[in-house]
Amino acid sequence: MRFDLISAVNVPLADQAEAFNRAFEDYVVAIPRFDVAAFAQMISFADIDPQLSRLLRDETGAIVSFGYINRTENFSRL
Repeated sequence: MRFDLISAVNVPLADQAEAFNRAFEDYVVAIPRFDVAAFAQMISFADIDPQLSRLLRDETGAIVSFGYINRTENFSRL
């Protein structure tokens, strides 16, 4: 299987929101589904840097993993 690591800035927020929702579908603690506006608000609230954040796509083009990076002063958070 082949994977591509891509910058979050190159993926529409709708696709990212859908991948995020799929990742937490069967999570132990109920996580509300995010529409695009709510996902954008969460990204903004968490101070996510889309330039530094990465998504992993499989050979079908589906987002199968994500790493959102937050930079706060001299610290980074994944």
